[in-house]
Amino acid sequence: MIGGQVLVASNDQWCWDKGAVDRFSVLEVKKWIDSGYPSDNNAVFSWCKWVPIKCNIFMWRMLMDRIPTKQALARRNINVGDRLCSFCED
Repeated sequence: MIGGQVLVASNDQWCWDKGAVDRFSVLEVKKWIDSGYPSDNNAVFSWCKWVPIKCNIFMWRMLMDRIPTKQALARRNINVGDRLCSFCED
């Protein structure tokens, strides 16, 4: 199973593999979410034991489009007033 893996004498590090660069950024997460991946109902979610359970649950709910954002609530015909962001008004 580990054939072809190269071990190096350095510290472990986290790597973001969903964006154009290997560094994590909020902009890359926004692009990944806007790309339509979370709305894919065929996605299989893998629980990660390395992160807090609340992070796993949040990602699971995001993949199922169950985060109660203004847009999501409006799609479910719940009156939320205007759909503008309270902070940036976008």
